[in-house]
Amino acid sequence: ASMVARLKEAQGRLDGAKSGGVLLESTLPSYWWPDPAHQVENRKVLAELAAQSPRLLAEADTAGFAEEGTGLGKMVFQSLAAATSSNALVVPTSPAAKELMGLFMVRNSDGSGYLLGSVLPAREVDPSTNGYPKLRALNGDGIYLAGWNLLKPAIGSVIKEDLTRMLVPMGLLLIGMMAFIFRRARDVWFAIFTMIIGTLVMLATMSLLEMKWNFVNLMATPLLLGTGIDYAIHVTLTLRRTGSCFKEFWNGTGKALLFCGASNLIGFGSMCFSSSDALDSLGNVAIIGILVSMLGSLFLLPGWHEEKGNPTPERE
Repeated sequence: ASMVARLKEAQGRLDGAKSGGVLLESTLPSYWWPDPAHQVENRKVLAELAAQSPRLLAEADTAGFAEEGTGLGKMVFQSLAAATSSNALVVPTSPAAKELMGLFMVRNSDGSGYLLGSVLPAREVDPSTNGYPKLRALNGDGIYLAGWNLLKPAIGSVIKEDLTRMLVPMGLLLIGMMAFIFRRARDVWFAIFTMIIGTLVMLATMSLLEMKWNFVNLMATPLLLGTGIDYAIHVTLTLRRTGSCFKEFWNGTGKALLFCGASNLIGFGSMCFSSSDALDSLGNVAIIGILVSMLGSLFLLPGWHEEKGNPTPERE
């Protein structure tokens, strides 16, 4: 009974939020929770219906229904008779009922439990607007809202701190690694500049497509940084070996990197078909970043090296 009262309170909050323009839709499966008052009211009617089961089944048999056709009816009448034989609270106990109800509610043996509903906030309700505190006001007293709209601002500051703490040492380490491998400041600068150009193009594309960063697609940043450096290392070392000959580069390392990048695009592109908006955004950002860094390494780096002169090919 106390749970029924809480559900009525929750439904009142949701109705008030809809009338106030905070929510577009809301669903709360409160009618699935056993209501003692409703069961007392319905028990008399259901008992009378169960008492009529012999007559109703006989009329069905007279009308020509086979045994298979009246089987479900017999089971229903038996359940009604058992449910109305005492004043105990009736709760579905069959495996099928438990499996179905387990999708949106849990009822413990002591009568406690929870229900899972859904809400659709209005489009103008965003962490940066005045409607957001009204959405959060639905929380409290055993009623909790969960979802991306609430989770993103809650951990946004933590994500920013972690990114700074992670990307700065990672960037310095990669620059040091390139300096150790290339042994030329010009080659290091070309690689870094390619990544800068690729990042700007990726951000411009995201802005054009109205894509936003979130705490899931931000995880693509280390991946894009690593693949960009990887492509630049392969391209630069190959250009050294071939004397900046684009034809030799393309027939060897260039095609290999192209197919490698294409396989990455296919792998991360599969996430674009995910039903989760977060994974979908991660796949989109990864596709744009990998494509831009791959094309920049394949076509910008060789041109810049060629303009700076053709060094003597390195011999093994």
